[in-house]
Order: sequence, then C-alpha cells, then structure tokens
Amino acid sequence: MSPPIRLLVNGIHAKAGGGRTYLRMMLPHLATHPDLVVDVVVTRAQAAEFADLDPRVTLHLVDPLPTLPGLLLWEQAMLPILARRWGAQATLSPANYGPILAPRPILKMLNALEVGRFERRWSKRPYWFALGIATVICLLACRRVLVPSDYTRRALPLGLGRPLARKIAVVPMGAAPIFRPVAGEGPAAPPFVLAVGDMYVQKNYLNLIAAFAAVARAMPDARLKIAGRPIDADYFARVQEAAARNGLADRVDFLGQRAEHEIAALYRQATVFVFTSTVETFGLPLVEAMASGAAVASSNTTAMPELGDDAVLYFDPNDSGDMARQILALLTDPVRRDELRRKAAERGKLFTWAETARRTAEIVVACVRGETLAASAVGRS
Repeated sequence: MSPPIRLLVNGIHAKAGGGRTYLRMMLPHLATHPDLVVDVVVTRAQAAEFADLDPRVTLHLVDPLPTLPGLLLWEQAMLPILARRWGAQATLSPANYGPILAPRPILKMLNALEVGRFERRWSKRPYWFALGIATVICLLACRRVLVPSDYTRRALPLGLGRPLARKIAVVPMGAAPIFRPVAGEGPAAPPFVLAVGDMYVQKNYLNLIAAFAAVARAMPDARLKIAGRPIDADYFARVQEAAARNGLADRVDFLGQRAEHEIAALYRQATVFVFTSTVETFGLPLVEAMASGAAVASSNTTAMPELGDDAVLYFDPNDSGDMARQILALLTDPVRRDELRRKAAERGKLFTWAETARRTAEIVVACVRGETLAASAVGRS
C-alpha cells in the first residue's frame, strides 16, 4: 500500500468570495481522504478566517510582502522553498496563478479573465492585463489545471484549452448542506427579489437596478435585497446612486455581508432569486439558490446555462428590459415559480463539496503517482 501524499494547498489569495468559500468547504473533505495528508498556507492576516479548520489539516501562517506585487514575488520565490521544507509532494493553488517552481503545481481556475472586457476604469485595466500574463505563464508551467465548468475550459486565454486538454479536468464546485429546502419555510410576504454576491463590476448590479425600476412600477409592494460585501467601493457607490436616481432608495436593501445561515434563509424566503452576472466561471450563489429550492432567474451567458440547465429562467444580462420581463414573469406566476423550485432543488443535488473533493483528490493522486486520469475526471462534467 502506497504511503499518503502530502498536499500543500496555497490559500494566500483566498481573501474573498469563491476562493475563500472553496477553501473552507474543500479542506475538511480533503482531510478525510485516505491517500492525502493536507497542509494549507495562508497569510497571518487571514488567520482568523481559518482558525477553526479541521484538526487534521496543518495550518501554516506566513508574512509575505503586503502589496500585490510583493505577494506575487514572495509566492514565486519563497513558497517553493517552504513547500519542500514542509514535505509537500504537490501544491494546489485555487487561483489563476501559483508558484510554478513548487512541487507538482496544480491550478484551480476561479477567476474569469473575460471580466476585463467589461472594466471601463483605466485604473483597473493594468490589473487585468497582469492577471492575464500570470495566468498564461502558470497554465503552461503547471502539471494539472482544474476548471469549475466547461465554459472555463473553453475560455482559457489564447485558446489554450485545446493544446492543454490532456492536463485539464472539469471539476465543478458544490453547495454546502445548509443550502436545502426546509419543510414549512418558503417565500415571505411581501414579495422580494434577492441577489447574492460581493460588489464587483461583473455582478452587473447597475442593470439589475434598472430592471427593478420597471419591476417596481408593475408591483408596488415588491422589494429588492442585495447581500454582498462592497469590495469595489467605487462600484458600490455607483449602484447606490443608481437606486436613488431611479427613486428606489426605500425599495432596495443593501444587506452587506451575511452569515451562511442567514443567506440560506434568504434563498428560501425570496420570491425570486436573480443572478445577474455577465461573467462567471461557476457561480456559487446560483448553485446554492437552486439547492435551496429557490425560483431562479439568471443570466444566459458563460457558465450559467451549464449549471442551471432547464431549472432556471434565463435573460440577457445586458438587456435590463429582458431582465425585468423574466423577473416579472416569475413574480406574477406562482405555478411557474413552484415548478422551477422543484426542478432547482433536484438540480442542486448534483453539486456537492464532497464530490468536488473526491475528484480533486483523485487528480492529485494521479499527478503524484504518474497515473492516467480516469475518463470521468477529465473533460466535460
């Protein structure tokens, strides 16, 4: 019997959104895998987020340079040295980039470079340019690439999805068990539309505000609730201004960051959950809402149709009129809402973190032991 493999999970970029959720959900499952011993490295500033990790996971705290360029330089120069000191045999980085000289680097792609096309602020464009370069270098250098959707594989920069096909595996993410229908708990009155996601330009909240202005004229008692941290403060200010400009200041609730159990309750209580993103490699809130049995209206772009299939009502995210029509179609049709809730709850069962971890561990083991990946772990999910 082969000894277990020591896997180092590089969490230094997992500071918000899907990256942080990915780590917190995945690590307990990876820790139980019989073929793995799991270490995770995070910065000291992230320590509080990961203080309650599974005791079988070894946590390493580091102090890289505080700026983004300094962090990236430290990651490439110092982390490979530390990884070998800690005995790592493979290094999993849940980001578009990771230390290319670390033992058997494996990437989990989470960020969509296509977002850069929607960024109109010149101050932000250098970031997306640098991210693109770093992504290409790391894609070429790493041993394996895990992508959360087939869309992500097809959208890899420079068409690399085809020449790198042998080392790419589609491994969808999951919904935590807390996201499930609860008997006796359903949509609340008065009706409200719910959106969940931190404030970034690709979340498309400006178009959501424009769409909800039309919804509010047709349904005077409807409200819009948006749960998510104002990560991009400038964009958040623009969304607030748009709400006020459309006379919606008292009809839109900006809930900020909420605990997981609060988000789960909101999914179940919402009359309609709306997912308005223009670009997503996966879309955790979409999957969580489906698993909770919500009636969902979603963008018809990038990974969303792949996730929602026929359990979701779709709209063009760049057309606020279409968005408003589909939201109103669900708000005014209880029979259609109930049908979609049933379909969504069944569809949501397909996405679990246990399965994500199982397939990830399978790929790590194959990478270290030189085994050929099983057909089920490569290509389309």
